[in-house]
Amino acid sequence: MAAPNVRFFANITTSDYDPNRVGQAGFGNACTGVPSQSWMQITLAQTTLVFTGTGVQEGQGTGSRDPIIIPASGSVEAPKTFLDVAANTGGGMFPVPLAGTQTGSAGHTGGAHIAVFAVAFQGSTAGSPFLEYWDTDSLTSTQYQCLGSNIGGTPYIRGYACQDSQASPIAPDAEWGGTPLAGGGANRLRLYYQAVPAAPSSGWTVCYYNLKVLIPQTASPFNESPVCILRYTYN
Repeated sequence: MAAPNVRFFANITTSDYDPNRVGQAGFGNACTGVPSQSWMQITLAQTTLVFTGTGVQEGQGTGSRDPIIIPASGSVEAPKTFLDVAANTGGGMFPVPLAGTQTGSAGHTGGAHIAVFAVAFQGSTAGSPFLEYWDTDSLTSTQYQCLGSNIGGTPYIRGYACQDSQASPIAPDAEWGGTPLAGGGANRLRLYYQAVPAAPSSGWTVCYYNLKVLIPQTASPFNESPVCILRYTYN
């Protein structure tokens, strides 16, 4: 069995998943349930996923960032999520408005959504695929503060997988808590409840998920860029 083709996407509109649209075109030929124009492909060389403060606006230049104030008590969610696309590809800051659970931040409407981020598989896997976060692409440490400082602390990045229990995607609660993400083991996100099957007639099997960042009162000022990887096996 050859390795499946894999593509990452983010929804840059407020159009959520609609089962009545399943079977229509999207991701090229993928069966998505979301208008194809909603999605932007995430590529390693050209795209950075950014969790930032309210001061960043759609259309600003690449590299735009805004600080998030560490709370005096409890935790605070990063209010905005963007794709920072390299300037040499017509880039800039593209919002992912359905990410997380925050609402009311200049068009960001997080909550009980399915079509936020997606991984599309063309071909099958031998087991469930997992999303993991590490310090670097050596995949050996989680020393970043946002990953729990490698000492058993609680990671700040949280994820929700819509197909962890069945093939048909299930939306989270509006205030979903999510799985803390750092390294492997229990702190990774299972994107599909079993091995990804051979592609349907549409050509792709799509796994939906959501992400957010929760910054606790115990945090120190930081600016970190962990690596997100997809781990799967194939025969």
